[in-house]
Amino acid sequence: AGDATRKVAVQCCVKSSTTNAGCRRHTGTESNVDTCVSGLADEGGIKAFTYNQAVALCRTLGSQVGENLELCSQSCKGKGCFYNAQPVLTNLPCPGSNIARSR
Repeated sequence: AGDATRKVAVQCCVKSSTTNAGCRRHTGTESNVDTCVSGLADEGGIKAFTYNQAVALCRTLGSQVGENLELCSQSCKGKGCFYNAQPVLTNLPCPGSNIARSR
């Protein structure tokens, strides 16, 4: 049984990227508590963001690093910050959802 109170992590991807090479879970060359986009999961440091805050965060981080970043639409497994076992925000609609995305 999982922990129902787990926070959802934010990971950003280079816009239109279809592989995990475009994933950006951290802003430095290695993942640590200061560089992980949504905090370091193994230390219980996931920072909570709403969907809209996460979208804005990816845009802001992208402008800081010179990349066009958005929420991911692919798996970023193995890309750092211990997010593999965390729920993550994506730009994919939930299964069975009839809510249209806005871009």
